[in-house]
Amino acid sequence: MTNKSNWFKDTFLKSFKEGETQISEKQYNVFAKNLKGGEFIDGYIAGYTGIVDGFKYKAYAWDCISGIRYYIVKENI
Repeated sequence: MTNKSNWFKDTFLKSFKEGETQISEKQYNVFAKNLKGGEFIDGYIAGYTGIVDGFKYKAYAWDCISGIRYYIVKENI
């Protein structure tokens, strides 16, 4: 495992609490590059999913009338 993937798993992911949190576009792009579960599109939302260390992550962009908003959902499995 490279230092970059260690940073994603050990530092970046652990900085998020369980539940849904609004994130920045830059944070969303980090999830897009590193989550390996797959991509999805559902109406006005699109994003990425993955399972890491017993947590399911869903990072998504919501294209709403006021612009694009970014969120992460972290669930213990």
